[in-house]
Amino acid sequence: MGENIFYINTDECKRPKMQDSLLASRIEIAEAHCPRTTAEVTLVVVAYNRVEKTKRCVESILKYTKDIDYNLILIDNGSEDDTLEYYKSVIFEKKKIIKISKNIGGMMPFTYIDFQDIGEYMVFIANDLVMTANWLKNLLICAKSDRSIGMVAPLASNCSNFQSYNLGFASEKEMQEKAAMFNQSEPKKWQERLRLITLAPLFKKEVLFAIGFPVFDPAFFHDFADDDVTFRVRRMGYKAILAGDTWIHHDHCFQIGEDKDIEEFQKSLVTGRHAFREKWNGIDAWDDVNNFYFDVLPYISSPKAKTPKILGIDIRSGTPALDIKNHLKNYEIWNAEISAFTQQERYMEDLHTISSGIVACDREEFIKDYFSEGFFHYVVIGKPINQYHEPQKVMRDAFSMTERGGLIILTLLNSFGIREFLNILGKRESYNPQISLNIPLEVLYKELQKTGEVKFCHPRRAGVSQEEMNILKTLLSGCTAGEAEMQICLSRLVVSEFVIGIEKK
Repeated sequence: MGENIFYINTDECKRPKMQDSLLASRIEIAEAHCPRTTAEVTLVVVAYNRVEKTKRCVESILKYTKDIDYNLILIDNGSEDDTLEYYKSVIFEKKKIIKISKNIGGMMPFTYIDFQDIGEYMVFIANDLVMTANWLKNLLICAKSDRSIGMVAPLASNCSNFQSYNLGFASEKEMQEKAAMFNQSEPKKWQERLRLITLAPLFKKEVLFAIGFPVFDPAFFHDFADDDVTFRVRRMGYKAILAGDTWIHHDHCFQIGEDKDIEEFQKSLVTGRHAFREKWNGIDAWDDVNNFYFDVLPYISSPKAKTPKILGIDIRSGTPALDIKNHLKNYEIWNAEISAFTQQERYMEDLHTISSGIVACDREEFIKDYFSEGFFHYVVIGKPINQYHEPQKVMRDAFSMTERGGLIILTLLNSFGIREFLNILGKRESYNPQISLNIPLEVLYKELQKTGEVKFCHPRRAGVSQEEMNILKTLLSGCTAGEAEMQICLSRLVVSEFVIGIEKK
């Protein structure tokens, strides 16, 4: 019997040299282990049936990917239509086709990609995407701007996670014309994010090397695989960026799961969400990450400091502080520094991924022990102030750590909103399980004005059904002086919480 020997030719590979940082070392190792033999960028298109969408996708890639050296890996994931025949007909020199005989999962195709076929960058493209002018050029500009950027995703139509943008078009021609005008590189529009929906995400090769190949964890059959890969990228020391200057078309209805049974689609979401919590020690991909402050950002004006310091207190995985940092780019502030304090240890690792300052975990009474007085220009308290054991002390500490003229942002749960009102009336299913102190808005205002000036009070509405609204109107019509007074009462009852900004005197 002959020897079973598999020879690996490394004659053309260079020996890696010691580097001065973790990220630089990864670049060196990736280049040494997998020297570039194909192209600068590898575009991977995965299709399962829907050959007409696949044609539209591939043709848009060929038409709108200009002046960039790239190769195509076209994967047919068990299609039963003419997908393979179409792939064969595609005229492109640097093309490789992978045919999978049977679809055994959405993530499995990535396990069949040879690492040696990958360029310096890799982009995964589903067959329901339509590419536009400058799409890849812009993603590369962003990725190359900072060694610590590990992945970049564009805006798209029909996308969740605040990654959608409505261009408003009536035809393919109009869509491409508007996209060409929109897709102009603008670093102010780049947003660092905790999680990204991966519609045409671009990864650096060394990042794929660091997080492990295949890129997507096969344990996530479909939903939450993109949340998972973003977490892995960040926890390896890289940034995940949403390129707000780049738009592509997603020809898909994400809300109902096109081509899926609705019941199965909902089950997939529940299962994927549970798997994510299980893998990431209790972190919830929605509740712990989607606490965006986009509705509050318009109230935040230009800072006086050139290098503003941001402190996030109990902001879960860190989104509120990141939102402020991203927003400050509009004022040419590129180097804001984030520090964080949390009472829950499970958030520490993710807070470290976005912070360049101190990150601490302790009980609420010890917040002030970790930070200097008058040090911060922005302090954002994510947990509602009336859910703290000692809300007055937390507010005093926040003011103490803020410089004069700095902004403190806090939240007050409406302790007598529609849920409490309906519960008193006997609708027990409307009970609000969030335990909070009953602090009226007017009382809080009075307390805050002792040391600061209230700059804004932004109400966030509760989810109120039409049935509940009708009940309220019927009840209030008999105990209010008129329509105007009833509307005032309604506007207060339907608020779930108030976000308040105070400038320190």
